[in-house]
Amino acid sequence: MISSLLPLVVVALAGADDSTFGARMADGAIEAGTAHTFTVEFATAEGASASDAGMSHPFLQLDVPAGVTLTEEPTNEQFISVPYERLLQARSVEIPFVVDDTLAEGATIGLVLTAYLSGDDGSHFLRRRLELPVTGGASAREGDANDSSWGPDEQLLNIGDTVTGFTLPVADGVEPFDLGTIVGKRPLFLTTYRAHW
Repeated sequence: MISSLLPLVVVALAGADDSTFGARMADGAIEAGTAHTFTVEFATAEGASASDAGMSHPFLQLDVPAGVTLTEEPTNEQFISVPYERLLQARSVEIPFVVDDTLAEGATIGLVLTAYLSGDDGSHFLRRRLELPVTGGASAREGDANDSSWGPDEQLLNIGDTVTGFTLPVADGVEPFDLGTIVGKRPLFLTTYRAHW
């Protein structure tokens, strides 16, 4: 179980038994121009493994509001997209940030966890979103599961969004595929996958 952050609100992940995901803002007032940290923790259920499911580690995407700047320097292979997307290579990760005077009251940092877990009961795809208030000592709460936003790009699709068509690269890399040529003409199932080598 997660024990280094007390009190820490932890969300049990459906389909993964005792796997947990939580986050907590460091104690103390959040002041503009001062270095601060928050901690994210993820623990797999006993007998479950993230590395046996095809991805070396779960990954975390950060949805940072205006007025918050992540300040961590990239190290090793921990980042997928600096600084907003990272592999969770350790059970507990401390993330440094600063705020400026534009931070809105009640602002939250969105934390989107994606993990592929395998265990005795099969394999599971896990995706959870937490919202962490930018307030000293705050604990994360369950977020909107349909909200896929993260990083600086506000043009991401969310679950349930309607699209008219766009072009995507294909896995073989030969030629991009224009989804507009089939949208509305036949059923379409679009899937993405992650790999880490």
